[in-house]
Amino acid sequence: MAGGVGGDDEEYIQLNLTAMVDVVMLLIIFFVSNLKFPQEEGTMSAELPKVGKGGGVAKIDKIVIGVDSDHANQVVRVIVNNVPVVELPAKVLLLNRIEKTDAYGNVVRDDKGNVVTETEYEKFMRDNPKDGYEKYKGEVYRYLRSLNTKLFTLQRTIPDAEVTLDVKPDVPYTCVIEVFSMCAANHFTKVAFAQPAAGP
Repeated sequence: MAGGVGGDDEEYIQLNLTAMVDVVMLLIIFFVSNLKFPQEEGTMSAELPKVGKGGGVAKIDKIVIGVDSDHANQVVRVIVNNVPVVELPAKVLLLNRIEKTDAYGNVVRDDKGNVVTETEYEKFMRDNPKDGYEKYKGEVYRYLRSLNTKLFTLQRTIPDAEVTLDVKPDVPYTCVIEVFSMCAANHFTKVAFAQPAAGP
């Protein structure tokens, strides 16, 4: 029946994929042409000296602090990696020996009648039993400020450095304590004392 529903003259819709394929190809070409692959960075061949060998720069990972008494010049000298940093006069450290006196100002003698001597430090401590040590330590620290500045700089440069204190036997222990405390205050965690030199 002509013109009826479901008749033979029903039209079928066909999709034209040519235009869609063209669009897809253009998109692929666009993305491929703009795609950038990571390039390997340029390299330069060079022969560098090994650490510690001649011609190279060796890494400094050790700090040696020498504390020595110079009796001729009446000073205690503090040296960092063979470079003098500070000198403490004997008058500051109270190293000079004087006649020991009693509470009444009389000279003390031993059993044989010889005059007993003591260092100015010992007398200062006897005269100032309560705050003598704090006063003395404050005066020593005042002279050691330059050492503290040096240690502060070194800690920023080589924070993991091993610090060795090479202290001579005749150096006052208060000075040694202050140097050790400055190392700790500047966050050096590897601090040790050098072995004493063997006797003749």
